[in-house]
Amino acid sequence: MSKYYRGVKLAAVLRCGTSKWGYRHLVSKGRWSTSFGKKISRTVATGAVDYQGPGQVIYVDRRNQCPPKEVFRVIVNPGPYNVDHRINPQGVITAYRPTNAASATSC
Repeated sequence: MSKYYRGVKLAAVLRCGTSKWGYRHLVSKGRWSTSFGKKISRTVATGAVDYQGPGQVIYVDRRNQCPPKEVFRVIVNPGPYNVDHRINPQGVITAYRPTNAASATSC
């Protein structure tokens, strides 16, 4: 289990999970590496909160260039896992490099 912080506050936990969320999901998609774990840490710690709603927070790492470019995204469930409420917080659902990196059309 890895813990990711935003300042001093625990913002996300990477649990073993299943093929649909967490570490096992990232491994099954061929995404996991030490470098990938560091990208999750950096994005949660310093990235923008792109969305915050019931059961979901999306952190994004954007490059300040013209136009701005999204380079990494982490989706977290800060609440309990809906299948087993003893798992609380559920933690990292998924993380990835956007294939069509979102960017503004003009500066």
